[in-house]
Amino acid sequence: MIDPVTIVGTVVGVASLTIQLTQILHDYCQGVSDSGSDVQGLLADTQQLGQVLTKLEDLVRKDSLRLSQSFTTTSTLYLANVRCEARLRSLVADLKKHSQGSQARQAFKALKWPFKTQETRNISADLHGYTQTFQFALTLDGCEILLKTSGDVSTILQNSLRSATITEESAENIGLILAIVTPLPEMTLAIQEDVKILIDENILKWLGATDTSAKHQTVKRRRSPNTGQWIFQDKCYKKWENDVSPVLWAQGKPGAGKSTLMSCIVDKLKADAGGGEGVASFYCDYSQTSDVQTPEAILASFSYQLLRRLDSIPVEVDSIYHRHRRENTRPDLNEHVEILEHISTAFSKVWLLIDALDEFDSDCRDDLARVIETLMTFTKVLVTSRPQSIDSENLEGHTLRCTISAQDEDLKVFIESRMTTASRGIRESPGWNVFVSDAQDKLVTLADGMFILVSLQLDMLLRLHTVTEMRRALETIPDKLDDFYKITLDRIRAGKSDKPLKILAWLVTFRQTITVGALREALAVEDSTTFIDPNAMIPEDDIVPMCCGLVLIHVDFLTGFRELSLAHATVHEYLCKNLEMVHGFDRIIAKACVGYVNLLNLSAESDTHIYRHPFFFYAIKNVLVSDHDMEIPTMCRLLSRFMNLITTPATHTRARDQFGLVTGRDCDGKFSSACCYFCWLER
Repeated sequence: MIDPVTIVGTVVGVASLTIQLTQILHDYCQGVSDSGSDVQGLLADTQQLGQVLTKLEDLVRKDSLRLSQSFTTTSTLYLANVRCEARLRSLVADLKKHSQGSQARQAFKALKWPFKTQETRNISADLHGYTQTFQFALTLDGCEILLKTSGDVSTILQNSLRSATITEESAENIGLILAIVTPLPEMTLAIQEDVKILIDENILKWLGATDTSAKHQTVKRRRSPNTGQWIFQDKCYKKWENDVSPVLWAQGKPGAGKSTLMSCIVDKLKADAGGGEGVASFYCDYSQTSDVQTPEAILASFSYQLLRRLDSIPVEVDSIYHRHRRENTRPDLNEHVEILEHISTAFSKVWLLIDALDEFDSDCRDDLARVIETLMTFTKVLVTSRPQSIDSENLEGHTLRCTISAQDEDLKVFIESRMTTASRGIRESPGWNVFVSDAQDKLVTLADGMFILVSLQLDMLLRLHTVTEMRRALETIPDKLDDFYKITLDRIRAGKSDKPLKILAWLVTFRQTITVGALREALAVEDSTTFIDPNAMIPEDDIVPMCCGLVLIHVDFLTGFRELSLAHATVHEYLCKNLEMVHGFDRIIAKACVGYVNLLNLSAESDTHIYRHPFFFYAIKNVLVSDHDMEIPTMCRLLSRFMNLITTPATHTRARDQFGLVTGRDCDGKFSSACCYFCWLER
């Protein structure tokens, strides 16, 4: 028997994948004028499957308690959901390889459809078969039948085919269902694995863990080859690695390359770890909200990463999960430690790494120090941070310390690597090689152990157009971070456009990652009161240059989206202290978000229209409404209109489940918000 929550989650997971696949196919058909009838047909089949799954989701939500009495991991309906999810997940992954996040439509224009004609038709046939199977489950008799094992279902349906009264259409539909059902026994091992994965996924989701693999990959991609290797020869590191001490605290000034060095250590430990060792890391980030960065969140992330290495969830963890499921509660800090300890027993040794502790919420650092005291009794812990004291005497007594500073040789490799990005014309100038050598010598001397300063200095030099200009700039280049930021902001302010300052203000105030497409649209809305003008959007290639290197664009490893962020935590700190326009900008963002939602003409089109607007879900999540705001009536009216634009249960479910949206029909009058149709809950 499967619990009601899992039943609903099973269907919701498949429905969510159909939404993703629909969006990708829609972007392809919009971006490629000759996409072909087969691809158009696949889009139609995917949309039809999504509609049926929406109805099935409603059914299992209403009747989950009754269904749970018969719904088991051997039920045909359950197995069909698992196989459908695996099929959709594979399709989404394959198609994402051929797109570039928010630039999917433009990327598809330059690429051929990744599947051959017959493959596309086979995919459509598979999705059509799943649609008929789930459609059959919507009937009372069909649902009862599909709760049985695949062998029983095959027998029942084959007997139905022998009926003299069966219509041609019914026979065809039964044939499609049999095509899905019949192979299930032959797929027993694969299905059992999929079922296990799905059940384990529920436990992983329950942990509420933050997957830091995207952050790790982002840092790793910025790492110059063969740099950071000095740490493995450091005496303190060797002592920690050889079990002399359970904790290593590596400290360095801002911009010294601590995160980059952490990525080196993570990769080295994983490469050296045998099958019995586990490695988990957590990158603290100033741009993350405090609810994402808590001691509980770090422990949950560690547990999540280590569980991914195991073939099965430990019995003790499974027991804790089901106890909380029954009580509808979540683990507290001590239970998170207990869970991690149970998981650690499955490994011969566990390495836990926490980067940038100084960017962790200061109110929670004492709690985290106490957690590390416990962790060091059964794991090896490495922490990086800016120079700071350890308040715990017990932790201090078991901690080795080392200093992180950008090494001269690493800086030279970094400078040489960055110089290769100069234009071909400059690199072919007769004085180029001498200039690169001189720049290496001077920038290494000025670096004071900071990669970030050298990186920003190189950004400034590489924006120039001749070797002569570069050499002149090198002579007077700022050698202190604050001086560099001041000169850079002065240059931005002296420009003709206010866009760079607005970009910086958005990133400082928004306090979360944002895709490039979403920010471009948000900035365009500020200049438009009647419609979203695509001609008002700044080109993506202009964003980093116009902000003079104070921002970065990177590709999220998990989603494939191109995201924008400030170049470093020190940029955020400087702007908070010195960029006057940041103060009060939260109100500007609130107005822009509400105004944006009001501009979208969604009611006239299907919900897929939403996905053409990258800023849509950022806007609805970040509308800031407070009881003292004199403009609440206006915002309430706009938000009420927005609720009327969410036209299908699938979109409403996504808004609720993914973005914390609560509507009047969900809250049952429990919340006395000034905005009676729309309120945000702390998740």
